[in-house]
Order: sequence, then C-alpha cells, then structure tokens
Amino acid sequence: MRYILIFATLMMLISGLAIAQSQPATPDIPELREMHHSIYPMWHKGYPQKDIQLLQSLYPDLSSQFEKLQQAEFPKEWSDRKMAWQQGLTKMQQTLKNYKNAIDSNDGEALLAAARELHDNFESLMQIVNPPIPEIDDFHKTLFFVYHDFLPNKNWEGIWQSIDEFNQKLANLEKVTLPKRMADQEEQFIKARKNLRQAVEELTKLQGSTNEKELEKAVEKVHQAYVDLAGSCE
Repeated sequence: MRYILIFATLMMLISGLAIAQSQPATPDIPELREMHHSIYPMWHKGYPQKDIQLLQSLYPDLSSQFEKLQQAEFPKEWSDRKMAWQQGLTKMQQTLKNYKNAIDSNDGEALLAAARELHDNFESLMQIVNPPIPEIDDFHKTLFFVYHDFLPNKNWEGIWQSIDEFNQKLANLEKVTLPKRMADQEEQFIKARKNLRQAVEELTKLQGSTNEKELEKAVEKVHQAYVDLAGSCE
C-alpha cells in the first residue's frame, strides 16, 4: 500500500510539472523592471526630499536603462498594446532630455518637475504591461483590430463578427468592481461604462448592415466610449 501511495504521489508531481510546462509563460519586459531600480530612489527619496544631488547622480543609470528599454523586444502577445507602448517611450525620451537639460542648467525646480514627469511616464508604461482593470484591456484587444484594421480596410464582415465578442467582453466588464484605492473614480467609471454599453448596443443593431457611414459612425462611437472609460481609471 505504501508503494502505491508513493507511486501515486510521483505521478501527481509529474503530471503537475507537465501541465506547468505546457502553459505559456506570462509576457514580461525585464528591462522595465530593471529601470525601477533607479525610478524607486528617484521618486521615494530624491523627489520628496528635494535631494538635487541624488537626482543628478541617478541620471546616468536612468539614461542607460532607458536605452535598454528602447531596444527591448515587445511581446508579440501584446500586439494591441504596442502603439501605446511606443508612444510611452517617446514621452519618456523627451522627459529624459528635460531631465538632462535641468541638470546642465543647474535648475533644481526644473529637475524636480522632470523627475515627477519621469515617474508618471514610468507608471504609464507599467499600466500598459499590467493594466489596473484587465477587463478593459481585454475589451481593447478586440477594439484594436476593429478600429485599426477592419475599419480602415472597410472589412465590414470582420466588424460584424466582432460584435458578439464586444458584447461578451462588455458583459465581463459590467461585473467589475473598482478596488478601494480607486473609489473616487467610481462614479466617472460607471458613467463611462454605461456610455460604452450604449455605443456597443448601437453597433449591435447594425450587425449585417451594409450602411458604411452608419457603421463607421458606430465604430467611432465605441472607440471614443472606450477611450473615456480607460481614461476614468487613470
């Protein structure tokens, strides 16, 4: 009996290992985590204490880490987020220029302002990788292809086929309760979510329609409603 139990335990361990190995790894950008090593002292020590010398000393590491971040391979699994990622990198590049200019001109106030902006840039990139409300990000995965692929190419069938997916993902989104730390954003979030529901319903009524102008108008409305909803969580 003892040998049977040992054998069963080994089989369970092997089975669990096989399942773990078969599951895809969560996408990651190690270079972003590396940059946090310099962002942390900048934001939690240099900025609140107005330690200009510390902020100046952190620049070489911040610049070096950003160069690595620019060269980092963006996960293919996140193709719908790549545009936002590139925009975020462009903003951070400009902020680092402002940071360096403030150092060169020995302008402490400008350096503090650049440090704050750099932190905001970093947080924005982190939200692209780890969105605060995953259901919003999941809705965007469908919207990305509808808005940036199907609509410009007048692929109406692709849009029709996406409508059921919109409704399914919106149903999941309507179950979301904001975390307590976002309590002050709840009213705006609920209002924006209702507007998104209305926009999706208007698009749903056009499923199978060949009225191009109405379809374009409806997709634009869904896109704007999504932008407003995502903005309510920032």
